[in-house]
This record gives sequence, structure tokens and C-alpha cells, in this order.
Amino acid sequence: MIYIAEACAETCMEKLSEMRRLHVSLYKDIPRVQRVLITNTQDTAEIKKSYPDLIVINQPQANINDLAVQFKVGAENPALSSRIYLADPLGFLMMSYPSNTPLVNVRKDVVRLLKYSWAG
Repeated sequence: MIYIAEACAETCMEKLSEMRRLHVSLYKDIPRVQRVLITNTQDTAEIKKSYPDLIVINQPQANINDLAVQFKVGAENPALSSRIYLADPLGFLMMSYPSNTPLVNVRKDVVRLLKYSWAG
């Protein structure tokens, strides 16, 4: 599960909390799913303290923009869209969810993907 944010403020922290709840709800499949935050926030100490198992990719804005192009859905800017992205272990973008998608719907898709996945 991947979340992209320019600056990880209140909305970002809420989304990270949702991602953690979804991750914990996977029970036996927890080791098969990783949570990733891509941001250009300079001080990520609070994020790493609150979410120790979260992978934080912290780079300058230019690098984040180059990476975020891979997550572009339509005309949206990935860093501003508040979407949750699902990528497979090979790095292919599988699905993305707008910010207003209920977490239960995301969980259903993740469980189904894990059930039929041979990788990860």
C-alpha cells in the first residue's frame, strides 16, 4: 500500500492511520503487505515514531514528482490526490482508491488480491 503526500500534515497522518488499521485487519497476511509513504517532508521523525513499520521514502520535491508520475490517474496530481495505491511485489501499479473510498472496500480488494496472488 502506497500513499503519496507533498507534506505529511493532518490529512496525511489520518490516511496513514487508516492504512495501519487496514494492515492490522489482514491478520495472517500482515507479512505479505508493506505500507509505504512517499513524501518530501523534511522532518519524518514523528512519522517514524508513530508508525515504526512504515517505509518512508523522503526525497526532494523534484525526485518525488519524478516518482509520482508513475502513480498518475487521469489528470490528478498524485501528491495532492490523497489516494491509496496498491502495487504488486514486482512494482506494477495494481489499483488506486480515491480518498473517499470506504476502508472496508479497499480491504476486500486487498484480501482478494492476496488470495489469488502467487507473488508476495
